[in-house]
Amino acid sequence: MIKINLQNKKGFTILVAVIVSALVLSIGLSVANITVKQITLSSAGRDSQIAFYVADSAAECALYNDLIGKKFPNTDDVPKYLPVTCFGETVIPANVTESSGTYSGSLKFASTTIKFTSTGHWSEVQVGKYEQPDGSIKTIISALGYNANPAVANKRLIERGLEITY
Repeated sequence: MIKINLQNKKGFTILVAVIVSALVLSIGLSVANITVKQITLSSAGRDSQIAFYVADSAAECALYNDLIGKKFPNTDDVPKYLPVTCFGETVIPANVTESSGTYSGSLKFASTTIKFTSTGHWSEVQVGKYEQPDGSIKTIISALGYNANPAVANKRLIERGLEITY
């Protein structure tokens, strides 16, 4: 009969348990790190889509108010501060200016700041009407959409924009 001395192998089980535990912990931390990055990436995609749709809604609202509501006049005999209703909120256009624009022709009307606040998302719209040399009016609607309030510091603020020219 062969007799084995077990007294020299007492720490081997603890060593294997520590190595296996460290390996399982490192795999778990790696999976958790990948999951956090995927959640951040998907939320950035969602916020980008929200900002785009807010800009699109604001541009469509300004287009509707210009074409159907005649809220952005291109003549000097009509008041410049006609209230605009967008997203259930009536806003009087602010920052109205009359000067030379960056586009060809002279600027007739510009307004900014139409807010979409019902869900905490913001948009800013600028409508410019330019008199062309041939007497026609060129209208440019620029809309910016944000996933959050741009006045508040937010490192995940996303801005998307659209421009409509007719």
